[in-house]
Amino acid sequence: SSQANMADSNCGAMRIDTFINFNQVLLDAPFTSTLAEIDTEDVGMFFVHLTREDMLQSSDPNTKENNIIKSSTTTAHDSLAMSVWNEILSAPDSFQTKVLIFCVKHLFTSPSL
Repeated sequence: SSQANMADSNCGAMRIDTFINFNQVLLDAPFTSTLAEIDTEDVGMFFVHLTREDMLQSSDPNTKENNIIKSSTTTAHDSLAMSVWNEILSAPDSFQTKVLIFCVKHLFTSPSL
């Protein structure tokens, strides 16, 4: 079980790193690039939806979203929220900060966070 928690943690770190790097590519794209037309907030919401507990294959389809929020255990969004906040604090003046704050508002974290 500790190996599973470590794997979840590593996977979460990879997801947030990938998300941050991809957003940076979009923000750095020249105005003439088609990448500049992509809405970074839409990408952020897509990322949030991809990582929602009730959207994962291992999730019980009968479980309601409210049960996830009321759960006393940690969720995938707990570790993502901490990673996002750390990224925001490490570069508060970054162009990416606005997108990260937008995304963290939509994460479903457990009450223990």
